[in-house]
Amino acid sequence: MVYGVRPEYLAYAAAPAKGALSGDVTVVENLASAQLVTLEGESGTAQVVVAEDAEDAEDAPGTTAWAVPRPDRVLPYREGALVS
Repeated sequence: MVYGVRPEYLAYAAAPAKGALSGDVTVVENLASAQLVTLEGESGTAQVVVAEDAEDAEDAPGTTAWAVPRPDRVLPYREGALVS
């Protein structure tokens, strides 16, 4: 399953966070001033845009990381119902 969330609407976290999707970093793409990090986990695949100067960006392939939905940009649904 690939999550239908734009990568810039997720925040990257190097440690577990509430509501985050965990996964292993599989691909890191250089976007000049940022990186596009692909996470693959049990729940599916998510991509996150990470600023080049982000302090917690330990984004080497094989590293476990978390994609945290940005509440100001995402309306999460589960089984057809809005999750608040």
